[in-house]
Amino acid sequence: MKKIRPLSPHLVLYKSQITSLFSIFHRISGSSLSLSFILAILLLYFNFFFQNFFHKSMINIMVSYSVFISFFNFIVFIFIFHIINGLRHMSWDLGFGLNVKNLVHTSFFVLILSIFLITAIII
Repeated sequence: MKKIRPLSPHLVLYKSQITSLFSIFHRISGSSLSLSFILAILLLYFNFFFQNFFHKSMINIMVSYSVFISFFNFIVFIFIFHIINGLRHMSWDLGFGLNVKNLVHTSFFVLILSIFLITAIII
């Protein structure tokens, strides 16, 4: 008789750490920035070559101005987080701040500084 076992039991037993979560989010933010850059290039392309169609369809796509501003602010937050966290990664490459206490402190510093900068930009 075949026993039913979980596929990956190590994921249940593993306690997630703040540094691993920030590393994963750093990769996700880089990927989303790349996709948003490609989307922006496509929007500029369609705006340049299909101006009449593009302007009529953009009115239908853009539900409201606040949706666009919210999306733009989210992309700016991801950009700021990615840059600051990238600087933290580069300091690790140089050998600075590699003990556990500094890793946790710099993680929270990156998050707080990102939130502060996006708030300063919005206001």
